Amino acid sequence: MPDVTLTIDGRTVTVPAGTNIVDAARNGEVAVPVFCYHPKMKPVGMCRMCLVEAYTPKIDPATRQPVIGADGKPERALMRGKLQAGCGTPVSEGMAVKTVTEQSAEVQFDTGKRTIAPEASGIEPADPQVSVTGLDRPLGLVVSDIAEAVLEKLGIEKPDSTVIEQLGARWHRGKIVMHPADPTVQTKEVPLESFFHKIVMMRNNLRVLEQKINGHEKLADADKIEMQQYITRCYGSMTTFNVLFKTKEGQFRTEA
Repeated sequence: MPDVTLTIDGRTVTVPAGTNIVDAARNGEVAVPVFCYHPKMKPVGMCRMCLVEAYTPKIDPATRQPVIGADGKPERALMRGKLQAGCGTPVSEGMAVKTVTEQSAEVQFDTGKRTIAPEASGIEPADPQVSVTGLDRPLGLVVSDIAEAVLEKLGIEKPDSTVIEQLGARWHRGKIVMHPADPTVQTKEVPLESFFHKIVMMRNNLRVLEQKINGHEKLADADKIEMQQYITRCYGSMTTFNVLFKTKEGQFRTEA
């Protein structure tokens, strides 16, 4: 049987025709990892551990001769356009093999380390897990629950989109910065959207309180007027923040 000459990771290797890439690599002292392959058994190509890039000379359909490039050397193309199992792929004259490629990666499995092509294999990273006092849940859900619990504990509310629509455009993505006189105390920054949300909630609660007072059956008119005056004063104290509102309809008003 005639010999075949090829290159494996840049090394020139000559082996008998019909030799598979794994055995040819061993002949050239290049290690190709295998799991399900044994030289005395028929290759099955099940584990996909021996995936390699195999480039063969391009053949001109008209002349059936190798296509020669501008550099005077035969042009090569990736065999079948994808990685090949080295145990089941016989070598051919002029073949160029790459055992470590940009298309493959070494992944540690329970059964050992395997070189695979992540996209072609369909393998996806496992969802990180966290174990807390016997609780087994996806890490993403645990982090989300913790974040929500922390926000609730700190009294931070997620701004309602309908509320944020009332904020003037020039204030979007802005922030309030509070600088303490004591240089050793850290500066506090509050996103304007969050601050505005609290302002609107206070305005809405004052309006509800005003309605309940005016509609209360057991309050005398004099009591309603007195309480209304306190609410009006609250509105007056909050007029400073009217500048944040997009329209006048949403602003604090001091009319009794």
